Amino acid sequence: MPSIGGVTCTEVKGSPTLNATNDGATGGRVFDCEWGDRFTLLRALLGTYTIVGGVIVGYTYPATFPGFSSIVALSASIKGIGEQEDDGANGAAYPLARLQVGYGPLEWDDTAEEDERVLSTEQYDFSGEFMEQAAFSYEWDGGTDNGTAIPQKIGILVPTIDHTITRYNLNVLPKDEISARLGTVNDDEFLGVAADHLLFIGASAQRSVTTSGTRPYELTMVFKERLEDWNTIFNQTDRVYQKVAPVIYGVADLTPLLDSRPEETT
Repeated sequence: MPSIGGVTCTEVKGSPTLNATNDGATGGRVFDCEWGDRFTLLRALLGTYTIVGGVIVGYTYPATFPGFSSIVALSASIKGIGEQEDDGANGAAYPLARLQVGYGPLEWDDTAEEDERVLSTEQYDFSGEFMEQAAFSYEWDGGTDNGTAIPQKIGILVPTIDHTITRYNLNVLPKDEISARLGTVNDDEFLGVAADHLLFIGASAQRSVTTSGTRPYELTMVFKERLEDWNTIFNQTDRVYQKVAPVIYGVADLTPLLDSRPEETT
């Protein structure tokens, strides 16, 4: 028996069905599962979205049709199988639930003024910053001046990566979370970057007020990743990056910048 979304279910005889034309395809599948698992199976098939502060910030794609990944689960109906029982305030209950699922192409409203498909965007810019080394930090290697200290200062490129995260449709702007963390580095892994290597350097937000009302915020946050710990400085004598005291940048939990409100899953 297949397991979908952690729910053990049975695909009914005669399922799946597929109808294909030159314009596309539609399909159907029918599953039986325990009555108490019906909504878990429904969410696993149709996909789920996560709401934080009234804003969708996470989305799980609907299940695809076997052998036809271009069509996905779009609708489902549930009916009880077996002897009906009284479940009190929850209404009727049955031993089993039968889910009849319809599949088709996932279509978007491309004529909408705002692109409601986009929950957030990420941009990465790979570059570097020049760090000036003190005079006499390096020596000539060969030539007439072999072994002689170089008298001028030298600029060394330190690789960096700018992470730009944009969140859309924010009804509430997390001002306190942003203000408290500006100029701090991550205390733990964040955005896939090891602790102390990601610096929160700024944010910008905007929204529009129209004749039909106030639109939600669009929030853009910028983080700069450095291959070396942000609280280290290059030691000219030992030629290594070393920790300094007191710390240059405070350390903070940056996760509230992306998830600062109670979460509910639908």
